[in-house]
Amino acid sequence: KAAAEKAAAEKARQAEALALQAKIEKMAADKAAAMKAAAPKKGIVTVRSLRVRKEHNTDSLMVAGLVNGNEVTIYETWTDGKDTWARIGDDQWAAMVYNGETYIKLAE
Repeated sequence: KAAAEKAAAEKARQAEALALQAKIEKMAADKAAAMKAAAPKKGIVTVRSLRVRKEHNTDSLMVAGLVNGNEVTIYETWTDGKDTWARIGDDQWAAMVYNGETYIKLAE
């Protein structure tokens, strides 16, 4: 009886170890997927001219300008539900979609 209990306990410990290993592997995979999703993306300006602003709103100070065909690196995006802004540098935001018009499209 004692040997059977010992074998059952060992089997339970092995199952716990496997479950823990699976959990660790899933967490690592989720972290890798999140980092990949957060990786910078390339975008192309699709309008004649585009203002680059200090913050993600039209009232913010203009810090630079872009023209049609310029390639930008998109580090993150921000949306208020209808307009989407792209952070293209430190304190540099440009509208990606504004009033329903696409200003920057993701490069393929």
